[in-house]
Amino acid sequence: MVDTQTNDARDHESDRAVHVHRYPDRLIYLLWLLSAAVFSIPIILALSGNAIAPMGWLFCWIPACIPAGIAFFTLRYSVVVSSNKLVIRNGSSRREVLFADIEKSEIVSARNGPQLRVTLTNGQKLWFNGMLTYFDDLVNEVVVGRPGRP
Repeated sequence: MVDTQTNDARDHESDRAVHVHRYPDRLIYLLWLLSAAVFSIPIILALSGNAIAPMGWLFCWIPACIPAGIAFFTLRYSVVVSSNKLVIRNGSSRREVLFADIEKSEIVSARNGPQLRVTLTNGQKLWFNGMLTYFDDLVNEVVVGRPGRP
């Protein structure tokens, strides 16, 4: 059984007034497991003596790349909340949003659960999924605890 609380120090560093919100490790492990299972289908069939055409390998491995890509994205995605800004890390990109640039923030109910919608002063909208670790703290930090909020 996977211990889902092993990353408490990494996910929620309250002693430095910086909070890191990520997708749960169990979701990432599940996606990697699904990808490995789909990747292994043609290998298991080939080892059992069945001949597999190259297109068969291709049709099995392309769908396996989808959960692997999602797992890689969720592994690299994080929202860091400091005293005056949000830092959104997504793979190799990084975006900083000052609390002063946030015009409006609200909780929206979506099909897959609650989401935090943040509207910036330039009209751009940011969405934060409710599956992020410590989502309630993220909401409190952005919606309630934002200095100078309207």
